Amino acid sequence: GYPHARSTDVLVLVPGGYPGQALDGAFLPQGSPLFGRVAGNPQPQTVQALNRVWQLVSYHPHANGGAPPWDKDKHGLHTYIDELLTWIYRARQ
Repeated sequence: GYPHARSTDVLVLVPGGYPGQALDGAFLPQGSPLFGRVAGNPQPQTVQALNRVWQLVSYHPHANGGAPPWDKDKHGLHTYIDELLTWIYRARQ
């Protein structure tokens, strides 16, 4: 129901130290209308994956971003997906 993006893909890089190392940051497709609408600042870092160019957004839910600090025994990809859905849902219109 958002006029700026009906849907989006999000890329999350899983660090080599996961699950001991927190999932952190998110990449949106380069040129996404969500830049400037979702929390966090677009960064110059890009990656190529899945035949697309993705741009990093400085989004850190478990590092003073509103979610509890990362706990490898409680958090994982399943909870990070919840954080991402909330992040997208709260995008400014």
